[in-house]
Amino acid sequence: MRKFNSILAIIITILFLDHQLFGGTAFGNLNVRIPKPLAFLMGGLIILHAIISLTVTWRAEKAGFKTNARYNAENRQFWNRRVSGVLILLLIPFHAFMLRNGVAGLDTTLKLVLASLSAVLLSLSVFWHLIQNIKPLLISLGFRPTDTKILIIRIILALLCLYTSFSIVRSFIAGGAA
Repeated sequence: MRKFNSILAIIITILFLDHQLFGGTAFGNLNVRIPKPLAFLMGGLIILHAIISLTVTWRAEKAGFKTNARYNAENRQFWNRRVSGVLILLLIPFHAFMLRNGVAGLDTTLKLVLASLSAVLLSLSVFWHLIQNIKPLLISLGFRPTDTKILIIRIILALLCLYTSFSIVRSFIAGGAA
């Protein structure tokens, strides 16, 4: 189940990067209602990934309580991964709502700011979740995670995060100025 969840995570990551890099054609225009089938597919896969992760978490906690094996450092990392995942699950509806509907009664500039904020917060939380899960992902796929490999992947993810965050803000500012 972990290997399947890891492969699922890679597919979600690819769809997320596609959504981030190429899905922003309507940024800045709150009146555009473009259905995004890949975003909906990604949403379904995220739900499946969350269900599998909850199952793995439940089994790990159940085994930990049975054996009374509590490893504080490992538990901190374990729960950090779970909390970042829950944060993503909370931000996705906020992001979708802000981009689809916004808040009625707000002026366009404030709507753009809130939509931009939702996109950047979601982007940052996803990249934080990815950075936290590199080592377990590599292990589950059969790779030996070295500090160098992890550092290189984290640097690439950080650069992608910065690029997409700045692109989102720039697009919304340009849309607000138009």
